[in-house]
Amino acid sequence: MLRRMKVSLGRSLQRVGSSFQSVGRILRGVGGILLNSGNAKHELITRLQRKLVTRRSRKTSAALTLAGFWETQALPRAYPPEGEVVGDDSLYAQPPSKVPRLEDCRFYHVMEIPGYGLMQGDWDLRQGIDDYLGHAPLAGRRVLEIGPASGFLTFEMEKRGAHVVAVEVPDDYGWDFVPYPASFMETIYGPRREEQRAVKNSFWFGHAAHQSKAKLWYGDVYNLPEALGRFDIAVMGSVLLHCHSPLKIVEQCAMRAGALVITDLFNPDLAGEPVCRLVPTRENRLWDTWWSFSPEFFVQFLEVLGFVNTKVTTHVQYASENPSTLFTVVASI
Repeated sequence: MLRRMKVSLGRSLQRVGSSFQSVGRILRGVGGILLNSGNAKHELITRLQRKLVTRRSRKTSAALTLAGFWETQALPRAYPPEGEVVGDDSLYAQPPSKVPRLEDCRFYHVMEIPGYGLMQGDWDLRQGIDDYLGHAPLAGRRVLEIGPASGFLTFEMEKRGAHVVAVEVPDDYGWDFVPYPASFMETIYGPRREEQRAVKNSFWFGHAAHQSKAKLWYGDVYNLPEALGRFDIAVMGSVLLHCHSPLKIVEQCAMRAGALVITDLFNPDLAGEPVCRLVPTRENRLWDTWWSFSPEFFVQFLEVLGFVNTKVTTHVQYASENPSTLFTVVASI
């Protein structure tokens, strides 16, 4: 986890460096104003305000673009009338008879827990959740979520009216580890298993506190059972970079949902071409992260699968209070 955060932080610092260069250009321009005007402070504030307004306008424009996209998609509803059964209830994990203790939880996302306050985590998506989810129309929709972690997206989608089924790896499977030599990985397995158990505890802790009706299936994400049923939308949020065979997961979701939402880290050097890059090397020992993607990588594969209507947006989210740019691809048949 720390190694992944270091990689994300490194990328974030590069982006922050670019931001400083932009501010530097503004300040250099203001230098000329200082020589010729007594209103330099006003000019500086005005120029910075214009920059902020431009950014807000871009964000608003992206939201409107996605709203327009979803309005044009005739998504068939998979969720049946009240009282009908969706999928096989016997598949799903039962909430623990005793809610996990807070001290036995590890929260992956910053999230508000009713009755307990704000829980700190690695990622804070609170201000950009709708961008992260591609402004998908969730009310009344049946949603398949891959990799819920602490359940932040799960519970937020429920707040927006979705009926959520989340898919999580079981304890005996653990993680899609990069196969470094056993002498190294033996030091990883035990601590990682304990950490994942604490994250799963946080899901059930939040599930109880939110009085959630979301369902959770533990199993092989590369082979989703037909008994899970059909879905309106499948969401893959920052999970595919951690998977050995990400396109197989996309294919599995495409077989069961009429629309897909894929969100992942944005790498400017990859953008524009349908490519991905292998992340782990002999030296970096990044055992939990496999890939960096371009948005076009997924767009091209989704078109192969018949999801010909696509939109791509970028947005800023926060990892350990550091800004990171992510992309979201939304697609429908």
